[in-house]
Amino acid sequence: MSKGSAPAAPDYRGAAQETAAGNLDAAKYATQANRANQVTPYGSLNWANDGNNNWTQSINLTPQGQALLDQDQRTSQGLSSLQDTATSSVAGQQARGWNDSSLAPVSINPGETAQDAIMRRQQPMLDRSRNSAETRMANQGIQQGSEAWKNAQDDIGRQENDAYSQAALQGIQTGQQARQQGIQEQQYFNSRDLNNLNALRSGSQVTNPQFGSYAQQQTTSGPDYMGAAQAGYGAQMDQYNAQQASSGGLMKGLFSLGGAALGGPMGGALASKMFG
Repeated sequence: MSKGSAPAAPDYRGAAQETAAGNLDAAKYATQANRANQVTPYGSLNWANDGNNNWTQSINLTPQGQALLDQDQRTSQGLSSLQDTATSSVAGQQARGWNDSSLAPVSINPGETAQDAIMRRQQPMLDRSRNSAETRMANQGIQQGSEAWKNAQDDIGRQENDAYSQAALQGIQTGQQARQQGIQEQQYFNSRDLNNLNALRSGSQVTNPQFGSYAQQQTTSGPDYMGAAQAGYGAQMDQYNAQQASSGGLMKGLFSLGGAALGGPMGGALASKMFG
Protein backbone atom coordinates (compact mmCIF):
# COMPACT_ATOMS: atom_id res chain seq x y z
CA MET A 1 0.00 0.00 0.00
CA SER A 2 1.59 3.32 -1.11
CA LYS A 3 2.22 5.90 1.56
CA GLY A 4 2.28 8.85 -0.94
CA SER A 5 4.81 11.71 -1.03
CA ALA A 6 5.15 14.75 1.24
CA PRO A 7 3.81 18.09 -0.10
CA ALA A 8 6.33 20.30 -1.84
CA ALA A 9 7.64 23.29 0.16
CA PRO A 10 6.07 26.63 -0.89
CA ASP A 11 7.97 29.44 -2.66
CA TYR A 12 8.93 31.42 0.46
CA ARG A 13 11.01 33.91 -1.54
CA GLY A 14 8.13 34.70 -3.85
CA ALA A 15 5.72 34.95 -0.90
CA ALA A 16 8.09 37.34 0.90
CA GLN A 17 8.45 39.51 -2.23
CA GLU A 18 4.68 39.67 -2.70
CA THR A 19 4.24 40.58 0.99
CA ALA A 20 6.84 43.37 0.70
CA ALA A 21 5.18 44.66 -2.47
CA GLY A 22 1.82 44.71 -0.71
CA ASN A 23 3.26 46.66 2.23
CA LEU A 24 4.83 49.16 -0.16
CA ASP A 25 1.50 49.68 -1.96
CA ALA A 26 -0.21 50.24 1.39
CA ALA A 27 2.45 52.77 2.39
CA LYS A 28 2.06 54.62 -0.91
CA TYR A 29 -1.69 54.77 -0.41
CA ALA A 30 -1.31 56.14 3.12
CA THR A 31 1.19 58.74 1.91
CA GLN A 32 -1.12 59.88 -0.87
CA ALA A 33 -4.06 60.02 1.53
CA ASN A 34 -2.07 62.28 3.85
CA ARG A 35 -1.21 64.75 1.07
CA ALA A 36 -4.44 66.72 1.29
CA ASN A 37 -4.47 70.20 -0.26
CA GLN A 38 -5.71 73.02 1.97
CA VAL A 39 -7.20 76.39 1.09
CA THR A 40 -7.66 79.24 3.60
CA PRO A 41 -8.62 82.92 3.25
CA TYR A 42 -4.91 83.74 3.58
CA GLY A 43 -3.40 81.23 1.19
CA SER A 44 -3.30 77.61 0.03
CA LEU A 45 -1.12 74.56 0.55
CA ASN A 46 -0.75 72.15 -2.37
CA TRP A 47 1.02 68.84 -2.92
CA ALA A 48 2.46 67.62 -6.25
CA ASN A 49 3.91 64.23 -7.26
CA ASP A 50 6.41 63.96 -10.11
CA GLY A 51 5.33 60.39 -10.86
CA ASN A 52 8.34 58.85 -9.09
CA ASN A 53 6.84 59.18 -5.61
CA ASN A 54 8.74 62.43 -5.02
CA TRP A 55 6.39 64.91 -3.35
CA THR A 56 6.63 68.71 -3.36
CA GLN A 57 4.75 70.99 -0.97
CA SER A 58 3.90 74.51 -2.15
CA ILE A 59 2.40 77.41 -0.17
CA ASN A 60 0.72 80.14 -2.20
CA LEU A 61 -0.40 83.38 -0.57
CA THR A 62 -3.41 85.40 -1.59
CA PRO A 63 -2.63 88.53 -3.66
CA GLN A 64 -3.02 90.64 -0.52
CA GLY A 65 -0.78 88.34 1.51
CA GLN A 66 1.84 88.26 -1.25
CA ALA A 67 1.81 92.06 -1.40
CA LEU A 68 2.39 92.24 2.36
CA LEU A 69 5.24 89.73 2.12
CA ASP A 70 6.88 91.70 -0.70
CA GLN A 71 6.58 94.91 1.30
CA ASP A 72 8.00 93.21 4.38
CA GLN A 73 10.99 91.97 2.41
CA ARG A 74 11.62 95.46 1.03
CA THR A 75 11.43 96.84 4.56
CA SER A 76 13.83 94.16 5.78
CA GLN A 77 16.29 95.11 3.06
CA GLY A 78 16.04 98.76 4.05
CA LEU A 79 16.50 97.90 7.71
CA SER A 80 19.53 95.81 6.82
CA SER A 81 21.18 98.89 5.33
CA LEU A 82 20.26 100.92 8.40
CA GLN A 83 21.79 98.24 10.60
CA ASP A 84 25.15 98.83 8.93
CA THR A 85 24.88 102.55 9.70
CA ALA A 86 23.75 101.87 13.28
CA THR A 87 26.59 99.41 13.77
CA SER A 88 29.10 102.06 12.72
CA SER A 89 27.52 104.52 15.17
CA VAL A 90 27.76 101.99 18.00
CA ALA A 91 31.41 101.34 17.17
CA GLY A 92 32.15 105.07 17.19
CA GLN A 93 30.36 105.63 20.47
CA GLN A 94 32.18 102.74 22.14
CA ALA A 95 35.46 104.17 20.91
CA ARG A 96 34.66 107.60 22.39
CA GLY A 97 33.64 106.17 25.77
CA TRP A 98 32.32 108.31 28.64
CA ASN A 99 32.49 112.08 28.62
CA ASP A 100 33.61 112.62 32.22
CA SER A 101 33.84 116.38 31.83
CA SER A 102 30.08 116.68 32.19
CA LEU A 103 30.30 114.98 35.59
CA ALA A 104 32.36 117.81 37.16
CA PRO A 105 30.74 119.81 40.01
CA VAL A 106 27.79 121.75 38.69
CA SER A 107 28.39 125.48 38.07
CA ILE A 108 25.69 128.13 38.38
CA ASN A 109 27.93 130.69 36.72
CA PRO A 110 31.29 130.07 35.05
CA GLY A 111 33.72 129.10 37.78
CA GLU A 112 31.12 129.27 40.57
CA THR A 113 29.95 126.17 42.42
CA ALA A 114 26.50 125.66 43.91
CA GLN A 115 27.92 126.31 47.39
CA ASP A 116 29.47 129.59 46.26
CA ALA A 117 26.17 130.66 44.69
CA ILE A 118 24.21 129.94 47.87
CA MET A 119 26.72 131.84 50.00
CA ARG A 120 26.74 134.77 47.58
CA ARG A 121 22.97 134.99 48.04
CA GLN A 122 23.10 134.76 51.85
CA GLN A 123 26.17 136.95 52.49
CA PRO A 124 24.33 140.30 52.25
CA MET A 125 21.82 139.11 54.87
CA LEU A 126 24.62 137.93 57.14
CA ASP A 127 26.41 141.29 56.78
CA ARG A 128 23.25 143.22 57.62
CA SER A 129 22.63 140.98 60.64
CA ARG A 130 26.20 141.63 61.92
CA ASN A 131 25.88 145.42 61.39
CA SER A 132 22.53 145.48 63.17
CA ALA A 133 23.97 143.56 66.12
CA GLU A 134 26.98 145.87 66.41
CA THR A 135 24.71 148.96 66.21
CA ARG A 136 22.55 147.60 69.03
CA MET A 137 25.61 146.98 71.19
CA ALA A 138 26.88 150.51 70.54
CA ASN A 139 23.47 151.97 71.42
CA GLN A 140 23.51 149.90 74.61
CA GLY A 141 26.92 151.29 75.54
CA ILE A 142 28.79 148.02 75.16
CA GLN A 143 32.41 148.81 74.42
CA GLN A 144 34.46 146.90 71.86
CA GLY A 145 36.74 144.40 73.53
CA SER A 146 34.53 144.07 76.58
CA GLU A 147 33.28 140.70 77.78
CA ALA A 148 29.73 141.43 76.59
CA TRP A 149 31.01 142.51 73.21
CA LYS A 150 33.07 139.28 72.87
CA ASN A 151 30.06 137.15 73.81
CA ALA A 152 27.90 138.91 71.25
CA GLN A 153 30.59 138.41 68.59
CA ASP A 154 30.71 134.69 69.39
CA ASP A 155 26.94 134.43 68.92
CA ILE A 156 27.17 136.25 65.59
CA GLY A 157 30.05 133.97 64.49
CA ARG A 158 28.13 130.81 65.37
CA GLN A 159 25.09 132.04 63.38
CA GLU A 160 27.32 132.77 60.39
CA ASN A 161 29.05 129.37 60.69
CA ASP A 162 25.65 127.66 60.78
CA ALA A 163 24.68 129.55 57.65
CA TYR A 164 27.96 128.56 55.95
CA SER A 165 27.49 124.91 56.93
CA GLN A 166 23.92 124.89 55.65
CA ALA A 167 25.06 126.41 52.38
CA ALA A 168 27.81 123.79 52.08
CA LEU A 169 25.33 120.94 52.65
CA GLN A 170 22.91 122.38 50.13
CA GLY A 171 25.74 122.83 47.65
CA ILE A 172 26.91 119.21 48.13
CA GLN A 173 23.37 117.89 47.69
CA THR A 174 22.89 119.98 44.58
CA GLY A 175 26.21 118.73 43.21
CA GLN A 176 25.30 115.10 43.89
CA GLN A 177 21.96 115.49 42.14
CA ALA A 178 23.68 117.11 39.18
CA ARG A 179 26.25 114.31 39.08
CA GLN A 180 23.56 111.63 39.17
CA GLN A 181 21.72 113.36 36.37
CA GLY A 182 24.95 113.56 34.39
CA ILE A 183 25.54 109.83 34.85
CA GLN A 184 22.02 109.05 33.64
CA GLU A 185 22.55 111.27 30.62
CA GLN A 186 25.83 109.55 29.85
CA GLN A 187 24.14 106.17 30.14
CA TYR A 188 21.45 107.34 27.76
CA PHE A 189 23.92 108.60 25.17
CA ASN A 190 26.10 105.53 25.68
CA SER A 191 23.21 103.13 24.93
CA ARG A 192 21.19 105.22 22.49
CA ASP A 193 22.92 103.97 19.35
CA LEU A 194 22.88 100.41 20.66
CA ASN A 195 19.15 100.61 21.41
CA ASN A 196 18.51 101.94 17.92
CA LEU A 197 20.46 99.04 16.45
CA ASN A 198 18.48 96.50 18.51
CA ALA A 199 15.22 98.14 17.44
CA LEU A 200 16.24 97.81 13.80
CA ARG A 201 17.21 94.17 14.28
CA SER A 202 13.92 93.19 15.94
CA GLY A 203 11.49 94.41 13.32
CA SER A 204 8.30 92.33 13.04
CA GLN A 205 7.99 89.84 10.20
CA VAL A 206 5.02 88.70 8.14
CA THR A 207 4.26 85.05 8.97
CA ASN A 208 2.91 82.40 6.64
CA PRO A 209 -0.76 81.39 6.94
CA GLN A 210 -1.49 78.70 9.49
CA PHE A 211 -3.05 75.49 8.17
CA GLY A 212 -5.21 73.31 10.34
CA SER A 213 -4.45 69.69 11.11
CA TYR A 214 -6.61 66.83 9.86
CA ALA A 215 -6.92 63.11 10.50
CA GLN A 216 -3.91 61.21 9.23
CA GLN A 217 -4.26 57.96 7.31
CA GLN A 218 -2.26 55.32 9.17
CA THR A 219 -0.03 52.97 7.20
CA THR A 220 -1.54 49.47 7.07
CA SER A 221 0.15 46.21 6.10
CA GLY A 222 -0.47 44.61 2.75
CA PRO A 223 -1.60 40.97 2.23
CA ASP A 224 0.51 38.55 4.30
CA TYR A 225 1.46 36.15 1.51
CA MET A 226 4.33 34.79 3.58
CA GLY A 227 2.07 33.89 6.49
CA ALA A 228 -0.51 32.38 4.14
CA ALA A 229 2.15 30.22 2.48
CA GLN A 230 3.40 28.97 5.84
CA ALA A 231 -0.11 28.25 7.08
CA GLY A 232 -1.06 26.38 3.88
CA TYR A 233 2.09 24.33 3.92
CA GLY A 234 1.56 23.49 7.59
CA ALA A 235 -1.99 22.29 6.88
CA GLN A 236 -0.76 20.07 4.04
CA MET A 237 1.93 18.57 6.23
CA ASP A 238 -0.61 17.89 8.98
CA GLN A 239 -2.85 16.11 6.46
CA TYR A 240 0.10 14.13 5.10
CA ASN A 241 1.21 13.09 8.58
CA ALA A 242 -2.34 12.03 9.42
CA GLN A 243 -2.53 9.90 6.29
CA GLN A 244 0.81 8.29 7.09
CA ALA A 245 -0.31 7.50 10.63
CA SER A 246 -3.60 6.00 9.36
CA SER A 247 -1.85 3.83 6.75
CA GLY A 248 0.68 2.58 9.29
CA GLY A 249 -2.10 1.56 11.71
CA LEU A 250 -3.98 -0.35 8.99
CA MET A 251 -0.94 -2.36 7.98
CA LYS A 252 -0.16 -3.17 11.59
CA GLY A 253 -3.69 -4.52 12.05
CA LEU A 254 -3.47 -6.73 9.01
CA PHE A 255 -0.18 -8.20 10.16
CA SER A 256 -1.69 -8.95 13.53
CA LEU A 257 -4.64 -10.77 11.99
CA GLY A 258 -2.34 -12.74 9.72
CA GLY A 259 -0.17 -13.88 12.61
CA ALA A 260 -3.17 -15.06 14.60
CA ALA A 261 -4.50 -17.10 11.68
CA LEU A 262 -1.22 -18.85 11.11
CA GLY A 263 -1.03 -19.85 14.78
CA GLY A 264 -4.35 -21.92 14.67
CA PRO A 265 -5.07 -25.53 13.41
CA MET A 266 -5.88 -24.33 9.98
CA GLY A 267 -2.85 -22.17 10.06
CA GLY A 268 -0.62 -25.12 10.92
CA ALA A 269 -1.96 -27.22 8.06
CA LEU A 270 -1.63 -24.34 5.71
CA ALA A 271 1.90 -23.69 6.91
CA SER A 272 2.82 -27.41 6.46
CA LYS A 273 1.42 -27.34 3.01
CA MET A 274 3.25 -24.13 2.15
CA PHE A 275 6.59 -24.91 3.71
CA GLY A 276 6.53 -28.81 3.50
